[in-house]
Amino acid sequence: MSRGFIAGDRNQLFLLPPSVDKWVHRKLAKEIVLGLNNGMTQYGIHHQLTKMGFPVDLSSVETFVHKYVEEFAGIFKWRQAVVRRAKAEKQLRTRIGRLINVAARFLPPNP
Repeated sequence: MSRGFIAGDRNQLFLLPPSVDKWVHRKLAKEIVLGLNNGMTQYGIHHQLTKMGFPVDLSSVETFVHKYVEEFAGIFKWRQAVVRRAKAEKQLRTRIGRLINVAARFLPPNP
């Protein structure tokens, strides 16, 4: 398995060898990024990629996730802040003003 992107070679996309079609790389990248941005863990991403037929091992996915989080730390800090605020206020307001109540199962237990 090639780790060119993870090692810093930006000509090599993600976790597959360069001989793989660029559209396959795009599909892989999209799956990983959307998964991460929507809260999926490296285990969930690995499971999804394996189910889709991508020959990746868990350690490669873990390394990629670690590098992605380092590179785009602001996204994850923002998301954690939104989750904390939503739990504290028991609701969340979207950018267009829609109010979403946080289900009780996602709230911390009452003391």
